Amino acid sequence: MKMFDIKRKSNKKIIEEAINVYDNAIYNFIYKSLNFSEDAFDLLQETILKAIKYSKSYDKEKDIKSWLYKIAKNEINLYYKKKKRENIDNLYELDNLPQEKNINDDLKEIYDLIKSEKEEHRVIFYLYYEEGFKITEIAKMNDYSESNVKQILHRLREKIKIKLEVKK
Repeated sequence: MKMFDIKRKSNKKIIEEAINVYDNAIYNFIYKSLNFSEDAFDLLQETILKAIKYSKSYDKEKDIKSWLYKIAKNEINLYYKKKKRENIDNLYELDNLPQEKNINDDLKEIYDLIKSEKEEHRVIFYLYYEEGFKITEIAKMNDYSESNVKQILHRLREKIKIKLEVKK
Protein backbone atom coordinates (compact mmCIF):
# COMPACT_ATOMS: atom_id res chain seq x y z
CA MET A 1 0.00 0.00 0.00
CA LYS A 2 1.46 3.28 -1.07
CA MET A 3 0.03 5.47 1.66
CA PHE A 4 1.96 3.61 4.34
CA ASP A 5 5.74 3.63 4.56
CA ILE A 6 5.88 -0.16 4.83
CA LYS A 7 9.62 -0.62 4.57
CA ARG A 8 10.42 1.11 7.85
CA LYS A 9 7.46 0.06 9.97
CA SER A 10 6.60 -3.15 11.71
CA ASN A 11 3.72 -5.22 10.40
CA LYS A 12 1.72 -4.45 13.52
CA LYS A 13 2.13 -0.68 13.04
CA ILE A 14 1.19 -0.94 9.34
CA ILE A 15 -1.94 -2.91 10.23
CA GLU A 16 -2.95 -0.47 12.96
CA GLU A 17 -2.65 2.43 10.52
CA ALA A 18 -4.59 0.53 7.85
CA ILE A 19 -7.36 -0.28 10.31
CA ASN A 20 -7.68 3.43 11.11
CA VAL A 21 -8.08 4.14 7.39
CA TYR A 22 -10.36 1.22 6.42
CA ASP A 23 -12.41 0.42 9.52
CA ASN A 24 -15.56 2.19 8.29
CA ALA A 25 -15.38 0.58 4.86
CA ILE A 26 -14.79 -2.86 6.38
CA TYR A 27 -17.68 -2.32 8.79
CA ASN A 28 -19.99 -1.44 5.87
CA PHE A 29 -18.84 -4.54 3.99
CA ILE A 30 -19.54 -6.77 7.01
CA TYR A 31 -22.84 -5.03 7.74
CA LYS A 32 -24.12 -5.56 4.21
CA SER A 33 -22.76 -9.11 4.02
CA LEU A 34 -24.73 -9.94 7.17
CA ASN A 35 -27.90 -8.48 5.65
CA PHE A 36 -27.68 -5.39 7.82
CA SER A 37 -27.35 -7.32 11.08
CA GLU A 38 -26.36 -5.60 14.29
CA ASP A 39 -23.72 -8.33 14.72
CA ALA A 40 -21.56 -6.48 12.19
CA PHE A 41 -19.80 -4.40 14.85
CA ASP A 42 -18.82 -7.56 16.75
CA LEU A 43 -17.39 -9.06 13.57
CA LEU A 44 -15.47 -5.85 12.88
CA GLN A 45 -13.91 -6.13 16.33
CA GLU A 46 -13.02 -9.79 15.67
CA THR A 47 -11.51 -8.79 12.33
CA ILE A 48 -9.36 -6.12 13.98
CA LEU A 49 -8.25 -8.46 16.76
CA LYS A 50 -7.29 -11.19 14.27
CA ALA A 51 -5.44 -8.70 12.08
CA ILE A 52 -3.37 -7.55 15.04
CA LYS A 53 -2.91 -11.07 16.39
CA TYR A 54 -1.67 -12.38 13.04
CA SER A 55 0.21 -9.24 12.02
CA LYS A 56 3.45 -11.21 11.72
CA SER A 57 1.93 -13.27 8.91
CA TYR A 58 1.17 -10.17 6.81
CA ASP A 59 3.37 -10.06 3.69
CA LYS A 60 4.40 -6.45 3.02
CA GLU A 61 4.43 -7.22 -0.71
CA LYS A 62 0.65 -7.78 -0.63
CA ASP A 63 -2.09 -5.17 -0.52
CA ILE A 64 -3.04 -4.48 3.13
CA LYS A 65 -6.62 -3.56 2.23
CA SER A 66 -7.20 -6.92 0.50
CA TRP A 67 -5.60 -8.72 3.44
CA LEU A 68 -7.96 -7.00 5.91
CA TYR A 69 -11.00 -7.74 3.74
CA LYS A 70 -9.97 -11.39 3.51
CA ILE A 71 -9.90 -11.56 7.32
CA ALA A 72 -13.33 -9.90 7.42
CA LYS A 73 -14.67 -12.37 4.86
CA ASN A 74 -13.34 -15.27 6.94
CA GLU A 75 -15.05 -13.82 10.01
CA ILE A 76 -18.31 -13.60 8.05
CA ASN A 77 -17.92 -17.26 7.04
CA LEU A 78 -17.29 -18.24 10.67
CA TYR A 79 -20.35 -16.27 11.71
CA TYR A 80 -22.57 -18.18 9.29
CA LYS A 81 -21.05 -21.53 10.25
CA LYS A 82 -21.75 -20.76 13.89
CA LYS A 83 -25.32 -19.74 13.07
CA LYS A 84 -25.84 -22.97 11.14
CA ARG A 85 -24.56 -24.99 14.09
CA GLU A 86 -27.01 -23.20 16.35
CA ASN A 87 -29.87 -24.20 13.99
CA ILE A 88 -31.21 -20.69 13.68
CA ASP A 89 -34.22 -20.55 11.39
CA ASN A 90 -34.30 -18.13 8.50
CA LEU A 91 -30.56 -17.58 8.49
CA TYR A 92 -30.59 -15.12 5.63
CA GLU A 93 -33.94 -13.53 6.35
CA LEU A 94 -33.81 -10.20 8.12
CA ASP A 95 -36.03 -7.16 8.07
CA ASN A 96 -35.83 -4.80 5.15
CA LEU A 97 -33.06 -2.35 4.47
CA PRO A 98 -32.29 0.23 7.11
CA GLN A 99 -34.82 3.01 7.00
CA GLU A 100 -32.92 5.47 4.86
CA LYS A 101 -35.12 8.03 3.18
CA ASN A 102 -32.89 8.50 0.16
CA ILE A 103 -32.96 4.90 -1.09
CA ASN A 104 -35.18 4.85 -4.15
CA ASP A 105 -37.45 1.97 -5.06
CA ASP A 106 -35.18 0.52 -7.75
CA LEU A 107 -32.20 0.48 -5.44
CA LYS A 108 -34.30 -1.13 -2.72
CA GLU A 109 -35.40 -3.82 -5.17
CA ILE A 110 -31.77 -4.46 -6.14
CA TYR A 111 -30.77 -4.83 -2.49
CA ASP A 112 -33.76 -7.10 -1.82
CA LEU A 113 -32.71 -9.28 -4.75
CA ILE A 114 -29.09 -9.42 -3.60
CA LYS A 115 -30.20 -10.25 -0.05
CA SER A 116 -31.91 -13.36 -1.43
CA GLU A 117 -28.72 -14.60 -3.09
CA LYS A 118 -26.21 -17.01 -1.60
CA GLU A 119 -23.85 -15.44 0.92
CA GLU A 120 -20.82 -15.98 -1.34
CA HIS A 121 -22.53 -14.13 -4.19
CA ARG A 122 -23.60 -11.26 -1.93
CA VAL A 123 -20.00 -10.86 -0.77
CA ILE A 124 -18.75 -10.67 -4.36
CA PHE A 125 -21.47 -8.15 -5.26
CA TYR A 126 -20.63 -5.87 -2.34
CA LEU A 127 -16.89 -6.10 -2.85
CA TYR A 128 -17.24 -5.14 -6.50
CA TYR A 129 -20.03 -2.56 -6.48
CA GLU A 130 -19.86 -1.11 -2.98
CA GLU A 131 -16.17 -1.35 -2.14
CA GLY A 132 -14.72 -0.98 -5.63
CA PHE A 133 -12.43 -4.00 -5.60
CA LYS A 134 -11.14 -5.30 -8.91
CA ILE A 135 -12.17 -8.74 -10.14
CA THR A 136 -8.65 -10.06 -9.66
CA GLU A 137 -8.65 -8.92 -6.02
CA ILE A 138 -12.07 -10.43 -5.35
CA ALA A 139 -10.99 -13.71 -6.92
CA LYS A 140 -7.94 -13.91 -4.63
CA MET A 141 -9.91 -12.98 -1.51
CA ASN A 142 -12.59 -15.57 -2.18
CA ASP A 143 -10.45 -18.34 -3.66
CA TYR A 144 -12.34 -18.20 -6.96
CA SER A 145 -11.04 -17.92 -10.49
CA GLU A 146 -11.44 -14.55 -12.17
CA SER A 147 -13.81 -16.07 -14.71
CA ASN A 148 -15.96 -17.45 -11.89
CA VAL A 149 -16.21 -13.98 -10.29
CA LYS A 150 -17.10 -12.47 -13.68
CA GLN A 151 -19.74 -15.13 -14.20
CA ILE A 152 -21.30 -14.52 -10.77
CA LEU A 153 -21.40 -10.76 -11.38
CA HIS A 154 -22.87 -11.31 -14.85
CA ARG A 155 -25.63 -13.55 -13.49
CA LEU A 156 -26.44 -11.05 -10.75
CA ARG A 157 -26.61 -8.21 -13.28
CA GLU A 158 -28.94 -10.29 -15.46
CA LYS A 159 -31.22 -11.02 -12.49
CA ILE A 160 -31.28 -7.33 -11.59
CA LYS A 161 -32.02 -6.37 -15.20
CA ILE A 162 -34.90 -8.84 -15.42
CA LYS A 163 -36.35 -7.75 -12.10
CA LEU A 164 -36.25 -4.08 -13.06
CA GLU A 165 -37.71 -4.75 -16.55
CA VAL A 166 -40.59 -6.76 -15.09
CA LYS A 167 -41.39 -3.87 -12.77
CA LYS A 168 -41.78 -1.41 -15.67
